[in-house]
Amino acid sequence: MKNPDAPVKVLIVDDDGYMRKKMSEISEKHGYMVVGELADGSTAEHYLEFLHPDIVIMDIVMKDMDGATATRAIKKRFPHVQVLMVSSMKKGHIVQGGLAAGAYEFLPKPFSEAQLVAALGRALRPETRATADAAQIPAMKIMVVDDDLYMRRKLRKLLEINDMGRITEASDGPQAVDIAYQIQPDLIIMDIVMKDMDGVKATSMIRKLAPGARVLVVSSLDKPEVIAACLRAGACDYMSKPIDESRFLKTVRHTLEAHAHQGVIELPKYSEARQAPSQTRPRVMIVEDDIMMRRMLKKVLQKAGCHVAGEFDNAEQALRFAVQINPDVVLMDLMMGGMNGAVATQELKRTLPNAQIIVVSAICESNVINGCLAHGAMDYVTKPFDNDKLVDAVSRAMNAHLS
Repeated sequence: MKNPDAPVKVLIVDDDGYMRKKMSEISEKHGYMVVGELADGSTAEHYLEFLHPDIVIMDIVMKDMDGATATRAIKKRFPHVQVLMVSSMKKGHIVQGGLAAGAYEFLPKPFSEAQLVAALGRALRPETRATADAAQIPAMKIMVVDDDLYMRRKLRKLLEINDMGRITEASDGPQAVDIAYQIQPDLIIMDIVMKDMDGVKATSMIRKLAPGARVLVVSSLDKPEVIAACLRAGACDYMSKPIDESRFLKTVRHTLEAHAHQGVIELPKYSEARQAPSQTRPRVMIVEDDIMMRRMLKKVLQKAGCHVAGEFDNAEQALRFAVQINPDVVLMDLMMGGMNGAVATQELKRTLPNAQIIVVSAICESNVINGCLAHGAMDYVTKPFDNDKLVDAVSRAMNAHLS
């Protein structure tokens, strides 16, 4: 029999590292004991035998085994374990499928701290559980921008048939900018070649007026330099016309999921955006919590001919915008508030595997250096650093990036 004074144990299953960390922090802050964090559903059943959680927070869309299948397996062997289903995929049949598998409740992403805590509280109090009503879950807002009426209607129909969200259309760049400002869409599917304003300029303006919107470029201009220009303007991914419908829908789902997580997008292996070329000047992102050190690094890099594409004082924010910045090289501090540089390096390499990361830190112990390299860093520069050595390290990283 469970000791009533013992903390409630929680197991988190989500393939998004940022979301696992966020849910873990919230759970522990409110007195729950997080006994494990898993990246896929296929291992959840096995770990339940040893971890004995009271509640499992389960994502739906994961690699290897989806959340509904994992929940069904868990409830069959461990019927006393309560499963809270979480996902940004809010379609009615997905929600009902998760509940039918045995989940006690469905919590749509993105959710607030209070919403997660309330849902966890209902896990062990059946009389207070909320009924998941798919009709109450707000649909994602998607805007299709294309001056070709046939293409707009084709994409709209494809999205509506697959219940992707609430669809709006725009026939040119200025109209897209105006609508984006008014409705603040979650996703914009953007053509490039249009009258009055091309898609690259429209994307750049929209990213300022609707910073929460993701932009997926769909165009027949599949030249590497065009793709690079779109990414520089703030697009999160690129797809060539004529579109492959299956891949298009998969990319849209992937983008909406990342949007709901409020995290960066891990570009799929098939993404054409992965092939975008680097500019002649290295694009460098600086992640450093000391403002004076950031300024010094920026000054040294600019003098060496590098383009400082982004500066962040914490790893979480850097990860959130890494895909939009698409850096060639990242200078990463090690000791920062929140996520440290080693963990951030590992997460960043998962998101942008071609980016070369140089850890810059005052810690010079060999075990720390080796740990950073094992997490994916290409090089390690100790503070205080020699300017020439830092520039040489960036040059080596750029050469590795281009090779």
